Amino acid sequence: MFEQMSNQLLFDVLALLPEIMLLVTICAVIPADMLAPLSQSRNISLRFGCLGLLFALLAVGQHPFVGDGSPYPFYYFGGSFVVDRLASLFKLLFVGGALVTLLLTWRSETLAGLRFGEYVVLILGAVLGACVLASANNYVVLLLGLETLSLCSYVLAGYLKDRRESAEASLKY
Repeated sequence: MFEQMSNQLLFDVLALLPEIMLLVTICAVIPADMLAPLSQSRNISLRFGCLGLLFALLAVGQHPFVGDGSPYPFYYFGGSFVVDRLASLFKLLFVGGALVTLLLTWRSETLAGLRFGEYVVLILGAVLGACVLASANNYVVLLLGLETLSLCSYVLAGYLKDRRESAEASLKY
């Protein structure tokens, strides 16, 4: 009985592999940015972030349902988390969009002189919330994904503290 429960838990956790990859990346970017000098903060944080997003992209593509022709979705954690074609498509869009965003900000001069780790963590946190939101099949999981996405978005709106437009955007948002 214990072996059956542990196997089911393993399958449930493996369904969260893209989200786990994003969470591990967040946990790797924070100390890497703290230990890096300010001149290397941009390169180190963006490399960690892009690498984590690539792994998350591969994890979304490796789910057994994506390549399978089965019309039925897979339910995990007692039906509160679902992985189907629509959720996988949205996860691919969210993770791919975040990867493009990080690549476009690599040479941006708007964020020059700031520690880039904070920015990368906020982008990854927003993507994590969006991925959880895409697979939510329960109100609690839906609320968890929505709050994670919205809190990171609120902070991103006012990220440039010294600019008037950024402060105004954060107040309005």
